Amino acid sequence: MSREDLRKEMEARFKGLPPEEYEKVLSLYEELYETAQRNGKTENEIMSALGLETKQVKPEVSGIRFTLSVLGLLFFNIVVVLGPALTVFAVYLSLWAVSFSLIISAVAAIGAILFLGESNALQLVFLAMALGGSGTLLGPALIPLGKLLYKVTIWYAALNIKIARGE
Repeated sequence: MSREDLRKEMEARFKGLPPEEYEKVLSLYEELYETAQRNGKTENEIMSALGLETKQVKPEVSGIRFTLSVLGLLFFNIVVVLGPALTVFAVYLSLWAVSFSLIISAVAAIGAILFLGESNALQLVFLAMALGGSGTLLGPALIPLGKLLYKVTIWYAALNIKIARGE
């Protein structure tokens, strides 16, 4: 624990004291810390001699508080987050379906030329190129968007877990 950590620990322990008493206590602890450092003591030895914990202990979250946090988050997520999230994912899947449909339409146009002997073959070739090109460009463009949606979803889930734990 460094001197800065010592100061933070003292602020947490003695925040209810009047300012002049707090300064006296803080200066006493800092003087003891400096003396122990000059005598070759390690930080852990100094902190244990001063009666301070050297390990950071996370506070326990009570069962009732945890349950209420989870229920509150569940209600919030269902009422506020679920609708827009489902809409975003539905639009994303729809764009994939459009990309696939454009490519299939291009293949169908080429098939119509080859197997049905359409009289407007040149127009169908250009239509197939436009449809296939659009579908081929749209599909790969959706991959980074999918990665972003995945990262946002994981981040939001982790945030909910932190909130539920009280961190």
